[in-house]
Amino acid sequence: MKEPVKQILMIGPLPPPVGGARVLFHNTVEYMETLDGIDLKVIPLWNRNSPMALKLLAAIRILIQVLFIGRRFEVISFWSSKSGMLYFSPLMRIASSILNKPLVFRLFGIGFDKPINELTLFNRILARFFFLSGDLILLETQIAVDLMKAEFPTANIAIHKNYRKVPGIEIMPRRQCRRFIYLGKIRKNKGILEIIEAAESLNTQNIIVDIYGPFEGDLSKDIFDNCRIVKYCGIIEPDNVADILNNYHALLLPTFYEGEGHPGAILEAYASGLPVITSNWQAIVEIVDGSSGILISPGNVESLRDAMIKLINGPDFYQKLIRGALKKRQEFSLISGVERFLTYCNDL
Repeated sequence: MKEPVKQILMIGPLPPPVGGARVLFHNTVEYMETLDGIDLKVIPLWNRNSPMALKLLAAIRILIQVLFIGRRFEVISFWSSKSGMLYFSPLMRIASSILNKPLVFRLFGIGFDKPINELTLFNRILARFFFLSGDLILLETQIAVDLMKAEFPTANIAIHKNYRKVPGIEIMPRRQCRRFIYLGKIRKNKGILEIIEAAESLNTQNIIVDIYGPFEGDLSKDIFDNCRIVKYCGIIEPDNVADILNNYHALLLPTFYEGEGHPGAILEAYASGLPVITSNWQAIVEIVDGSSGILISPGNVESLRDAMIKLINGPDFYQKLIRGALKKRQEFSLISGVERFLTYCNDL
């Protein structure tokens, strides 16, 4: 019987800044470090907002580190977004070949949700190398897995769903839905303006809609200046997310962001027993159904407003969604996600 993998070299993004991919990777390696028998080394990636020159220097540094220390590890695993995979995977393949070690790529987000021939010629070449060079390619969504398996039948491609840490706190009882939260980047294609328009049109009393997250480019704090219901509340540190969510009744995420995979905010909400109102958009339908939330049309303010009213005025329906969210949190828990990853490593 094959011995389980014990030595793993992990390369991926760590906070700061705070973001879904960085939180996922941080939680993963943090939990793996607590497991008996696992010898883990983590090499952090560059900050994605750094100038290209600094990214290139960081890539060279990472390559040198991998070549210098990689020989003592049984598996090398590289976690990144689509762009990071395309441009850095050739270097990782060279390093793993020199070291004669299996290489596992884990892609964040929706990734490759369109045919390869829709990419530029240069990116098509990189994508083909990426899918045919890794010993195992882990994609976050079933949409991407099915499409890339059809494109590359000989590649070893599998699904590795997004997941989050289940909080070790007592979940507050929720009898009615009055307090809504948005958690994520503050940008137009996350549906922030739709949240403001829908919430500010509500006539119901004692409704709270709080927005948390960093601003990204196309919006600023002054969008909240004339709001009576919607309030911007700043950025939440990853370790405080569960405590903050415990003070709310439902998550709002009316996103139409092109890179959306399995949004971490939805999984954070499930971990705290919160139902979600989110968009029928890309791979979100893989993790949200009628048992745990309400799916709305992307960019449709009226649809968002109606869903909020349905939760506000329907306590029995709201309680049903709470039960569904609590069931979902086990499916997308940190422990189950790490166990799946280690199983994949052991099967190489």
